[in-house]
Amino acid sequence: MLPEQVLHEAQGALVNLNGSGLSVLEISHRSPTFQRVIDEADANLRSLLYGALSMMMIHTGALSHLGAGRFQTRIR
Repeated sequence: MLPEQVLHEAQGALVNLNGSGLSVLEISHRSPTFQRVIDEADANLRSLLYGALSMMMIHTGALSHLGAGRFQTRIR
């Protein structure tokens, strides 16, 4: 379960992300605002993983996600 503070922060981002006046769901994945979201997530994940793993963040649609699941299954 996520801490209540995290849930409230996520709730706020759905209405107004970092004072941008737009929801995180409304901004372009190519905008500087969204790039800051990605950079922060990247830094947070790296600090949790201690650099032990490589990661790749990709923006895809639902069909691509289904294909990635099959690909991951084959690797294992």
